[in-house]
Amino acid sequence: MTPGFVATELIIWLNEHKIIRPGYTTLQELVSRVLSDERQRLGCILTEQLDDATIVDLDKLIERAILEPLHRKACDILPVLNISQQNLLYYASLASHGQ
Repeated sequence: MTPGFVATELIIWLNEHKIIRPGYTTLQELVSRVLSDERQRLGCILTEQLDDATIVDLDKLIERAILEPLHRKACDILPVLNISQQNLLYYASLASHGQ
């Protein structure tokens, strides 16, 4: 889910409930915090639910994939780029859509 989608849906909900929407910066911070909290929540659930055997199987999928060397290189380069999670998701969506 993109931050823009969440913000749009929140604004729609606020309008439907006749609640004055917050300023842009407040809205942006709220959406960012909520999305971050949701990623953490999902990560915790996955950590609790995935047993060691499943994690090993998932790791094997990555190891067997043709793109594994590129994945490793990307993992090395991405931290150096120092771009936001939102931008990472944006670029990933472009790759997913073949643009």
